[in-house]
Amino acid sequence: MDTKQINRKMALHTASIVDALKSLTGKKKDEERICSYKVRKYKHQRIIILDCKNCKSGSSSITDPACREYIFQILNCEPAANRLVLSHLFDRDYEMENLDFLYLLARFINNIHEYKNSEFGMQGEQYKARKEWFLSIINASTSDPVKAYSEIREKIKTLQKSNTQATIESDFISLLEKMISSVPMLADRIKGEVESPEYYRNIIKSLVRPGFSTTRIYTAPPSNTEFLERYEVQRSCGRILPITIYTLTDRPESLYFTIPPEYDNMRPVELEIIESVRKKLMRHRPKDINFSESANSRDYFARLGTQMISEEAREKDLKLTPDEINVLSDILAKYTTGLGILEDVLSDERVTDVYVNSPADINPIHVVVDGEECFSNIYLSQDDIDSMITRFRAISGRPFGEANPVLDMDLPEFKTRVSVIGDPLSSGGLAYAFRKHARNPWTLPKLINTGSITPLAAGLLSFLMDGQSSVLVAGGVGSGKTSLLCALLLEIPQKYRILTIEDTPELPIENLQKLGCKIQAMNTKSAVGGTNIEVNPETALRAALRMGNATLVLGEVRGPEVKVLYEAM
Repeated sequence: MDTKQINRKMALHTASIVDALKSLTGKKKDEERICSYKVRKYKHQRIIILDCKNCKSGSSSITDPACREYIFQILNCEPAANRLVLSHLFDRDYEMENLDFLYLLARFINNIHEYKNSEFGMQGEQYKARKEWFLSIINASTSDPVKAYSEIREKIKTLQKSNTQATIESDFISLLEKMISSVPMLADRIKGEVESPEYYRNIIKSLVRPGFSTTRIYTAPPSNTEFLERYEVQRSCGRILPITIYTLTDRPESLYFTIPPEYDNMRPVELEIIESVRKKLMRHRPKDINFSESANSRDYFARLGTQMISEEAREKDLKLTPDEINVLSDILAKYTTGLGILEDVLSDERVTDVYVNSPADINPIHVVVDGEECFSNIYLSQDDIDSMITRFRAISGRPFGEANPVLDMDLPEFKTRVSVIGDPLSSGGLAYAFRKHARNPWTLPKLINTGSITPLAAGLLSFLMDGQSSVLVAGGVGSGKTSLLCALLLEIPQKYRILTIEDTPELPIENLQKLGCKIQAMNTKSAVGGTNIEVNPETALRAALRMGNATLVLGEVRGPEVKVLYEAM
C-alpha cells in the first residue's frame, strides 16, 4: 500500500470521527450550506454529492466560477472524501488525484485568507494600491485559486527583478512567499502561465455519466496515448457504438476507448425522457409475465418502454422518429433489465473477454480485443456490481455469499460464460470474468486458417475421431481447449449419438443440432460452488453410461469423475 492510499484511509477515519462529533453536538445541522449537498458513506468510501439540478447560479461544471466557489467552501467544511459528485443531467465525478488537487486548492484558499489583515509597513498611495491588489487576489482566490496562485508567483518574480533593496519590499516579498508556500505541493501542479477556465477543464479530469447510470467513463483519452484504430459496433436497434483503440507511450498495453451516445451526443430532453420513464418503470408491477428468463423481461420492458417514451415525447411536444424511439427504448432497457454499458462491450465481436477487478469502482474494466489485453475508460460503480450479482444469482439459481463466494453461470443472450468471486475469497469485493463463446462453431479448417494447427495435425485428429478413439484435450487457461473440442465434435460421424456433460454450458449444442448432429446436453454441479440439488459430474457420467451406446464428451474433468471416465474407457 503506497503513501497516498495510507493518507487517504487515515483521512477517511478522521472524517468518520468528525461526523460523529458533529452529529452529537448538532453542529452539522447548524452549518450554513451554500450549495445543497449530502454525504454518503460506504464500506471503503465517503462520497460528497452536490445536487445541482435546482441550482440557478452555476452550470454544474468545474469551469464555472460560481460552482468552483461553492465546491471549495464545501471541501473546507467537510472532511476528506474519496469522491466528489456534481449531480445534474450529467453527473461529474472527481476522485483520486483530481479530488486531491481540489482539496489542495481549498486548503490554499483557507490559508491565504489568514493573511487578509497583514500590514506591509508602508503608507500613502503606494500602500493603498498594494492593499487593493492584495485583497483582490485573496477575494478572487475563492473562485479561482489557480489564477490567484499564479498572480502571486508572478508578482514575486516582478519584485525580485526590480533589484530593490528596500526592507519594506523584501518584507512584502517574504509575505507573498509564505502565502504560496502554505501548500507546497501546489508548486508541482501549477506551472507556467495559467489560462482559466481552460486549466480546470484540461488538468482536473472528471468521470462523466448520465443521471440514470451509475457507470462512469472518461470522455477524453489521457495525454500519454497515440491513436491506433477506430471502428464501429452496430447494435440490433440501429444504435452505433464507436470504438477507438489507443496505444500508450509509457505502458505496454492499449486503451479500449468508447463513449456511448447517452454519455455524449444525446439531447438533454431525450435524457430527461429516459430518466422520467425509468422512474415510472421502477414503480411498475407487471402481473402477466414470468421474469425467471432474463430475455423475457428485457423484451417486455423494451416494448413497454417504447410505449411510455412515445407518450412522454408527446407530453413534451417533442417529435421523435420510430428509429429514435427504438434507440431510446434500447438504452432504457439496457439500464433497467440489461447489464448497462457492459452489454455494449459484450456486443463487440472483437472482444473475447471482459474482466472486472476488485475494488470495481476504482479499477477500469479490462477487455481482450483480438487476443490483445487492453484497459478501458469505463469504471463500474458499487451499485453496478451489486445489482449484477443479485441478477446472476436469480438467473442461475445458485447460491452466492460468504459461505459460497464463487458463482459460475452462462448468459445465453450474450453467449458468455460468467465467473464471479466475492468476499472472503476476494478481500476487495466482487470481481467478474466474462468469457465469450465463439459466435460460430470452430472447425478444423477454421483452426488451420488461423494458424492454430497444421493441416497434418488436423488430418490426424479427424482420423482419430472417425476411428472412435479416446482423446484428452489439455492446456492452459485461454489456450483454446474448448475451441478444439468443438471442432473435434464436428468430425464425429453424424450416425453416432453424442452425450455432453458440462457444469457451465460452453459447447454450441444448438448449432450442432441444427447441423444434424444427434447430441444431448447434460448439466452438472459446478466444480466450484453449486447447490445440493445439482447432480455431481461422476453421477451424471454414470447416468450417461446407462443411456445407451453414445460418444461421451466431458467439458471438464478435474475430480472423482476421472475415475468413472477411466472405467468407461
